[in-house]
Amino acid sequence: MEGDFDCVPVWSDEGEGVLGAVPEGVKMEGDF
Repeated sequence: MEGDFDCVPVWSDEGEGVLGAVPEGVKMEGDF
């Protein structure tokens, strides 16, 4: 969770967030 993208807070809060189908591992890595 570097915070390089504006959507980070959304994922952290919702869990599913913007992408909706992102595994926890990928969500935390933020390689996109």
